[in-house]
Amino acid sequence: MKKLVFNGCSFMAGDELVWEKYHKEHNREPTGYYTENGDILFRLEYLNYRKQFNLPAITSNILGCDWIDMSYDGKSNESITIETIAYLNGLTKEERKNHHVIIGWTSISRIMKYSPSAKLFVAVSYTHLTLPTNREV
Repeated sequence: MKKLVFNGCSFMAGDELVWEKYHKEHNREPTGYYTENGDILFRLEYLNYRKQFNLPAITSNILGCDWIDMSYDGKSNESITIETIAYLNGLTKEERKNHHVIIGWTSISRIMKYSPSAKLFVAVSYTHLTLPTNREV
């Protein structure tokens, strides 16, 4: 059986795809994702919930295939590329024949940088950067 491998940013991961549906089913007021009382359990529960309805899940269910969903919010193109290649390199040549990869590229403004304090690579977007306010030109 063919296995589908999906990788991408929040669009592939299903960001806000079922936001309102989730809140109706769980009797929650649909407030902002990052302002839900700082409830990390809510965020994890929602992330798991939306994976049932995102592009990888729906496509794989329609085609009757197994799938791997490596997508998540904020991913850079470098991260998508490196993670996908690393996954495929971990398979034997015979195993690779049964895999199809579906990539959802993201914005080129997202880059991957190493964080010495976290000791890992993190996605950085121009929205994460702040410019000095009183700079002489």
